[in-house]
Amino acid sequence: MFPKHLHNFLDLPGEFVKPCPTHLITADKRDLDMDILYHVFTDRDLLINLEQQTTPVRDEKIITLCEYRDYSKTNYGIPVLSVVVSSVDPKRSIDRFELTKSDIIVPDYYYIGWDETIEILNKIENIINNNEELGYNDALYLAYLPIFAPKNHVKSLVEKLCHMFSQAKIHYHFKIELVFVLDIMISKHIDDENKRKDLKELIKVDEAVDKVLLSVALNEDLNAKLKQQEKEFQTELNKKDNELKNKDNELKNKDNEFKKELNKKDDELKNMGEYKKVLMELKKKGIINDSMLKAMNFNIIL
Repeated sequence: MFPKHLHNFLDLPGEFVKPCPTHLITADKRDLDMDILYHVFTDRDLLINLEQQTTPVRDEKIITLCEYRDYSKTNYGIPVLSVVVSSVDPKRSIDRFELTKSDIIVPDYYYIGWDETIEILNKIENIINNNEELGYNDALYLAYLPIFAPKNHVKSLVEKLCHMFSQAKIHYHFKIELVFVLDIMISKHIDDENKRKDLKELIKVDEAVDKVLLSVALNEDLNAKLKQQEKEFQTELNKKDNELKNKDNELKNKDNEFKKELNKKDDELKNMGEYKKVLMELKKKGIINDSMLKAMNFNIIL
């Protein structure tokens, strides 16, 4: 739901630009959906395809990654980085796959083991117990740790994160987004209806505060869109400016060529005038006559 946050959380390359449509139809007319596809800018444009994986990546999955990559690259004309966010150790997955000798896909794997998850939870608990505000990345763990968790730990982890969230100090403009994600996690992973209801009540944000948070989020989205539009407009302006400069240079080159041609013709006319004078003198002296001039394909009006 929030690919920009996930992009920053995983510390992937480039500046987030915008999400892209994830639905595609393959050459053999199969309907497929990527988990996430978005546009970033580094020193060039780049697409990042993020896939969440709860099982090891084998031949079938990596061929699907290749299909996602090829479709996106063809459709947008931009190189694609394939990234797998995995809840199983990537050592059990394929790290390199050769479609042909020259067409090789090497996915980037992101994985947080359960021992590391425990360390992160202890760190966040210490921050909460010290009554300190959670920083951006620590707060993101509350939303994203479940996607790395093994299946047998997900339910208990979601419950714990909800309790931690209810006690944590989190900057107000970010809290509403975390509520949204945690609410989805509760619905997805908690089967017991009463427990689900209790957890949703636990993470509930005060309605008055909620309106403020929503307003801030909308303003930030609007500002981001305006900045993107300004960037796109400037890019288009620079493109048009370069086109005009190229046209101007082209006209200057043609003007120079025309001047060279005029000078050449002028020199030819000057030489022709001198030649005429010589022929006229030769005719006066009787050395040449009109027949000879005609033979030389040269007409002189005396």
